[in-house]
Amino acid sequence: MEPSYHACAACNYQRKKCAANCILRRHFPKGKTNVFNAVHKIFGVANVTKMLRAANSLADQDEIAKSLYWEALSWAKDPVRGPYGAHLQLEDEIRVLQERLLFLEKAERRPD
Repeated sequence: MEPSYHACAACNYQRKKCAANCILRRHFPKGKTNVFNAVHKIFGVANVTKMLRAANSLADQDEIAKSLYWEALSWAKDPVRGPYGAHLQLEDEIRVLQERLLFLEKAERRPD
């Protein structure tokens, strides 16, 4: 008799039994339905499965799952620019911090 598994969020969404070798269970367990829904909305189950299967190790799979979730959240926050919007925001923050640093370095060099 096969051991019984709780359906992961992906299998639950697809209304199927979660097999022992379900590649999605590790990254989208039953309690992370909202994470799966966000990723599924952007990438789809088949594409997520393909990307996870292409990984060389479990650590790579973990990084892929985290990256997909981050990107899905980026698209949810900014439907027009998505991750590119986050990139632009970080570039602006870096520019502002570099300007502050330059200002402080100049102020430090000034004789009293």
